[in-house]
Amino acid sequence: MSLDLAKDPTITVINTDNSGPGSLRDAISTASAGDTIVFAVSGTITLTGPISISKTLTINGPDQDRLTVSGGGNSSIFNISGITTVVTIRDLSFVNGFNSGPGGAIFNDGATLNVIRCTFSNNRSDSSGGAIANINSGIVNISNSTFSTNHASFGGAIGNFSPSTLSITNSIFNNNSADNNGGAVVNDGTANFTNTLFTGSNNASNRGGAVANVGTATILRCTFSNNTSANSGGAVATFNSGTVDISNSTFSNNTSNFGGAIGNFSPGTVNITNSTLSG
Repeated sequence: MSLDLAKDPTITVINTDNSGPGSLRDAISTASAGDTIVFAVSGTITLTGPISISKTLTINGPDQDRLTVSGGGNSSIFNISGITTVVTIRDLSFVNGFNSGPGGAIFNDGATLNVIRCTFSNNRSDSSGGAIANINSGIVNISNSTFSTNHASFGGAIGNFSPSTLSITNSIFNNNSADNNGGAVVNDGTANFTNTLFTGSNNASNRGGAVANVGTATILRCTFSNNTSANSGGAVATFNSGTVDISNSTFSNNTSNFGGAIGNFSPGTVNITNSTLSG
C-alpha cells in the first residue's frame, strides 16, 4: 500500500485578514507554481502593503460584488513579476489602491496577466496606470471588466509601456482621469481594444480624454462617448509617431480644444474605416 502525499493544487482563503493563516497574503506566499486560490469568504480584504507574485497562479474570486481587495488608500495591491509568470485573476473587485510609482492597484513587470470579470475603482497612481501599469515586455489581457473613477498622472486606469502588449475586450471605462495624457489608457507599446465602451466623461488634462497613444493601437467595434480633454483628442489622441487603426467604431459628444473626437499630430498616423463621428 502507498500513500499519495501530493499537494492539493487548490488553496482556500478563509478570512479577510491582511496576513496570517487563512489570509490571501498567506495563500499566495505558500502556493506552489500552478496552484489555484479560491475563497470561502466575502466582504473586503484590506491590505497594509502590496502582495508580491512571482509564480504562475490562478486566483478565482467568488464574484465582483461579493469580494473586494482594497489597498486602503495607502498601498498598491499586487506586484507581479517574472517573464515565465502567468497570473489569471477572475471575479474580484480592486479598490482604493495607491502607488506613488506605476500601478495603483496592480504593477505588472514583465509577466503575463489575465484579468477576467473584475472591477477596478478608485485606484490611483502619482505616476502612471491608476489601476494597472504594464512594463518590461509584460502582457496584459483584460476581458469583461469595468474600470471607473481611477486616476493617475498618465493613464487614469491603465498605463501600457513599450515593448509591452495590452489587449482589452468587452470592457467598460467610465469617469477615469489623468493629470496629463490618457484619461482612461495611455499606450506607448502595443494595444488592442475590441468591443469596449469608453463613456461617462473619461478626462485628460492634456491629450486623449479616453486613449492617448504614442505606440501602435487597434480599435475595433468600440464606442467613445462624452469623453473630454483640455488640449487635443477628446476621445483619442495620437502623437510622437504613434499609429492608430480604428474600424467599426462610434464617437459621439466627445470634446476637446483640438479634435473633438480624435486628435492626430505629426508624425502620428490615424486610419479610420466604417466608423461614425457625431456631436
